[in-house]
Amino acid sequence: MGNPDQKILIVDDDAGVRMSLSRALNSKGYDVCEMAIGSDALAFIKNETVGLALIDIRLPDLNGIEILKKLREINDKTTVIMMTAYASLDSCIEALNVGAYAYIIKPMNVNQAVIIVEKAFEKQRLSFENSRLMDELRESNERLEARVGELQALQDEKAKLIDELQKALAEVKTLSGILSICSGCKKIRDDKGVWVQIESYVSNHVDVMFSHGMCPECVKKYYPKNSVS
Repeated sequence: MGNPDQKILIVDDDAGVRMSLSRALNSKGYDVCEMAIGSDALAFIKNETVGLALIDIRLPDLNGIEILKKLREINDKTTVIMMTAYASLDSCIEALNVGAYAYIIKPMNVNQAVIIVEKAFEKQRLSFENSRLMDELRESNERLEARVGELQALQDEKAKLIDELQKALAEVKTLSGILSICSGCKKIRDDKGVWVQIESYVSNHVDVMFSHGMCPECVKKYYPKNSVS
């Protein structure tokens, strides 16, 4: 059965052809509009969405192929089937090259014409479905790429933290090695050969702060009057 939501436009100056096609297509549930001249057809398709058009190649005012070209400019989703009683190989090739789906020779078998219309709509449906699936696939890929980007950012942050930890560990290991300490002023020679106060050296390598005071023995030694026995 045809899709009742699809509108069909028949453009033919032969009233008998229009009537027989309309009757057959209406019986399949299609919404059919009829036009006898090309200019009326062009005015119609500028304001109405047409799923499929059956166009006679020879009309009183316009060439059917010209209507086909205009229709493709207005809505390239519309399927077009050309009809003619004056078939020639050149006209068939031209119509197909412009974008016609099929070419029907008159006098036509109406039942065969309906079959061609139904096949055209089925191809159109499959094309729309394919486009929809491609859009969904593209959106899915975009979401996946965004997720991959987030994971990469987390990996980069993890690598940065590991690098910082390794540097901190290396500094701790430096402190655990042998240090050169002046026996006089008690300064420490750093890895660049500069002698620095022990407080400065340790502060640069370990996250600590120093406060100064005296142990009980030094208080007795330097301030005997203040010491408590």
